Amino acid sequence: MRESPPDLLPVHLHHLFTFLTTLGGVQSVLKRHLQRDPAFCASSTLTTFFDRSPLHQPSAQTLGLRGFHTIAQARTRIARQIPRQPNRLVIAHNLWGLHFWADLIPCQRRIGILHSDWPGLPQFLSCHRQLLDGLLCVSKPLLHLANQSLPELPAPRIALIHYPVSNPIPSTAAPRPRPPGRTFTIGIAGRIQIEQKRLDRLPALLAQLQARNLDCQVECLGEGPDLPQIRKACAGFTNVRFLGRLDGDAYWQALASWDAILFLSDYEGLPIALLEAMSVGVIPVFPSIGCGADDYLKALDSQLLYQPGDLDDASAKIAWLDRCPPSSMAELRKQSQAIVQPHHEDRYFKTFSEFVQTVRALPRISVQDFPARRIHWTDHSPFGILSRFAPQASWRSPLS
Repeated sequence: MRESPPDLLPVHLHHLFTFLTTLGGVQSVLKRHLQRDPAFCASSTLTTFFDRSPLHQPSAQTLGLRGFHTIAQARTRIARQIPRQPNRLVIAHNLWGLHFWADLIPCQRRIGILHSDWPGLPQFLSCHRQLLDGLLCVSKPLLHLANQSLPELPAPRIALIHYPVSNPIPSTAAPRPRPPGRTFTIGIAGRIQIEQKRLDRLPALLAQLQARNLDCQVECLGEGPDLPQIRKACAGFTNVRFLGRLDGDAYWQALASWDAILFLSDYEGLPIALLEAMSVGVIPVFPSIGCGADDYLKALDSQLLYQPGDLDDASAKIAWLDRCPPSSMAELRKQSQAIVQPHHEDRYFKTFSEFVQTVRALPRISVQDFPARRIHWTDHSPFGILSRFAPQASWRSPLS
């Protein structure tokens, strides 16, 4: 019996990322992939690098790495724990570690999904030339940047994909007007950390709101490495609450109770918390940092964008919202929901499935046969040191 060519055999998707169990938009999307890939595309599994075992998630495993481990040790674990399965498509989320594991995981194609922006991203992308067959980007700015950095991936090998948003609670689908006399509620959602999210700015923001005599409540929904430090810094303010991590219905009920959602970030890709909040009619206040959120805010009302790091400007935007008449707030809520309509979860998986099939049908352009790996000092330096002191060195291409 004649065998089918490898590219025509049933395909399996293998997702790779740093974490699954921590709070974040990428983690939310990964969990959905494990649940919904079989219905839309193909069976799938996930390997994470730094989670603690076990993951308590079907079809998922972790290598259990820590900050003191090295690339050389990671390669040993990959070779031992990830079975050789040539008839698969590797889905590399944020392309993390692609330069040190690509030669160890045989596959039909390598596809990246770029979720995030961070300082040095153009150089990072340029170091991954010849390693990808396709790339999906979750925002237009990321797509533009990737097009510039990876000319080897013209359309249709590179495309935009809208993050999935699916609210499971019908009662929160219709925006609820703010009852007369109720305190204006501002939400902050996501990882409680200083790097990128800049939650260290929260005390200064609270002071600005207090100076404007605004009757408002700030609620922080989430957890993160800097939560104790931020909570301590805000101890002198009575109008801030830390809700911790909420999941499922409790999460959506908290979102729907807010009037506005605020971000203090230095950089972002496109925060999924922003999209989820807008889907229940919450009005965003966001720094104009040139990320995927900027176009959404401009479509809603450009007055909701504030100068990055300018907390006086951020508090002024909140004060403007607080003064808006109920009819104006109702219209903003309605428009907020309309703007995120393209983010329906089914549409995300349809786009993903079609892209996978497109890339699979195209000739492979990513490297299959790698030269012998040359010894480099970064292979024996702990990840914790690489991430803090020599990030560019850790981007070294396996082909350089």
